[in-house]
Amino acid sequence: MKVKCPHEGCGAVMTIPDVTGIADRMLTCPICKYRDKVAVFIAEMDKLEDVDTECCLSESDDTIGVLKIAEAIYALVEGRNTIGRKAPSSTADVQLVVEDKYMSREHICITVVKKSHDYQHRIQNIATRNHVFVNGDELKSGEVLILQHGDVIKLGKTEIQFVKE
Repeated sequence: MKVKCPHEGCGAVMTIPDVTGIADRMLTCPICKYRDKVAVFIAEMDKLEDVDTECCLSESDDTIGVLKIAEAIYALVEGRNTIGRKAPSSTADVQLVVEDKYMSREHICITVVKKSHDYQHRIQNIATRNHVFVNGDELKSGEVLILQHGDVIKLGKTEIQFVKE
């Protein structure tokens, strides 16, 4: 989907993946470095009349792995991805749309790091009260684990499959 930077004087148009929950993710304009929720960029696109600057953040360039809950897919990007339950007060980068009172608003962090020919996905438990399990083994608060394609992450009562792309 195409979105437009709302920062005054920029107006860059970007193509981003159209995946569930993308509107609640944070996006940084590659031209002016303005950062806000994707929903703000989408709203600005509705006002678009002239396109001066265009850059592409295609799914293959921007998405480096996904989290799957049933039919919903949530994209991960390079760098730090905080993940938690969607709520008005949540500041998580990836807000999961679930009815799970045992999932924190900011529950885990998945840091995507570029290695020589691949990406490494490091999961860390950042919740203070709620548990995290990876393939049935508990990930204690502050512990870091390298995720592998197909790993199952359990936050609260919700199971999430990690898919490395």
